[in-house]
Amino acid sequence: MAYTREQQRIFDWLNSDLKLPVFAEAYSGAVDLLNSHAKGVVTFASHVGRDFLNSFANTVNGVGSGGRVKYPELTQEIQDSWNLEWGQENTGFDEKEAAAKESVIPKKVCKKINKLIVEHQEGTQRSGDVLSKFFSTFFDYRDKDRIPKEQIKELKKAKNWFQSHAHLRKENFENGAVITLNKHFKCLEGYLYIAASSQSERLRDLNDLLEETNN
Repeated sequence: MAYTREQQRIFDWLNSDLKLPVFAEAYSGAVDLLNSHAKGVVTFASHVGRDFLNSFANTVNGVGSGGRVKYPELTQEIQDSWNLEWGQENTGFDEKEAAAKESVIPKKVCKKINKLIVEHQEGTQRSGDVLSKFFSTFFDYRDKDRIPKEQIKELKKAKNWFQSHAHLRKENFENGAVITLNKHFKCLEGYLYIAASSQSERLRDLNDLLEETNN
């Protein structure tokens, strides 16, 4: 499959410069599927796009992503200790009697619920930080407050779309999903190409991209 000059540069950067063959092959596979309009392209390319925006910067920096929140395991811990009578509506009582019938949840169960909430909050924080990490790693934005808000907004929109289309589902994807996928993937490619360029080219292309985003 023939690649554009920009796509070939991205692949070489991933494979040879960064020595990340898995990322390179995944990127190449997504491009191949997009170019050939192959079946399964939405799920595969979305998965690739999501992983680039979620874990690529941490991989390059040699640090862990912080891990995903293990919702099934945390929920199971609560379920194992939960009494289904807790929280059920009281019927046949007046208000004073109903108040007296309020459920008292044991402290050990409260701790498990608290653990779920804390890990959810930390996971949400990590999710919000990944784009800042992406920019600081590849575009020298040490202060996240200096990252152009429109560019963060653009990549966040792409990331959210990738995440919502990265898994198999019962229902068909919405009409126009492939068109939207191409739009978001090209957005990601634009940033990857700039990151793969020399410093002088990077500054010039970032300024051009910022002007396009604001127009």
